[in-house]
Amino acid sequence: MASGEEALPTTPAALRAYLAHHQAQALDLSGVDFVHADLSGLDLSGAKLAHAHLVGASLRQARLVGTDLAGADLSGAYLAGADFTGAALPGAIFEGAHLEGVRGLTPPR
Repeated sequence: MASGEEALPTTPAALRAYLAHHQAQALDLSGVDFVHADLSGLDLSGAKLAHAHLVGASLRQARLVGTDLAGADLSGAYLAGADFTGAALPGAIFEGAHLEGVRGLTPPR
């Protein structure tokens, strides 16, 4: 990492701190492990979370507009009120996820 560059957040607390001062659009967290993490209310619009491990995570009221979640595992995640409008979801896993009031997502039938 070059001098002056910030490390990418790899914990929920670091992600919250990062997002307090930055937008998520350029954030690449592909493959990150946020199993059972509390990410409620975060604006992750435009972030790359492809193949992220979000099993059992709380993303209540999160903004995931245009977020790349291709291949992400959201099994058992709490997604009530989250906004997935325009998100890339090919191969994303939502088995057992709590989808009450979710926007922009058509659950598999």
